[in-house]
Amino acid sequence: MTVLWVSKDDAGEYVCNLVFVIRQIIPFREAVKQFGGQDKRLAKLHFQMGMRNHPEWSRLQAKTYVADMERSYVPHPAVGVEREIDSIRLMENALAKPLAVAWRRPSVPLRIGAMNEFQQFVFDHADRRITGAIRPRA
Repeated sequence: MTVLWVSKDDAGEYVCNLVFVIRQIIPFREAVKQFGGQDKRLAKLHFQMGMRNHPEWSRLQAKTYVADMERSYVPHPAVGVEREIDSIRLMENALAKPLAVAWRRPSVPLRIGAMNEFQQFVFDHADRRITGAIRPRA
C-alpha cells in the first residue's frame, strides 16, 4: 500500500510532499519497542506525541505503518497536485467538489480510484526523489 501526503504549501497550493510506501503493518507497541530506542527524536516526535494525541494507540490492537525505505521518497520540490486531483475526481464522479472545497475540514482522507496514475504523476513531476532516512540537522 502507498500513502501520498498532500498538504498546502506556503503559496496555498496543494502539493504532494511525501510518498510513503508501506513495508509492513505492526502493532503500535511493537513499533515503539523496535524503533523507539533507535532515535530519540523519533521516539519523542512520533511515538510520545502519538500516544498523547491518540490514546487509543496504546491499546493492544492498535497498529502502525512501517515504511519501505527503499521505495518511499520525498519528491523535491513538492509536486503541485491540485489540478491533477481535481481532474481525476471529476472523471470518477461528475459531482465531485474541487479539492479546495472538499478539504476545508482539518483532516480528510482522499480516496481516488486512479491512485496508480496519480502516484505516477507525482513520480514523473518530481525534480528529485529523496530516499532513505533523513537525519535531523545537528
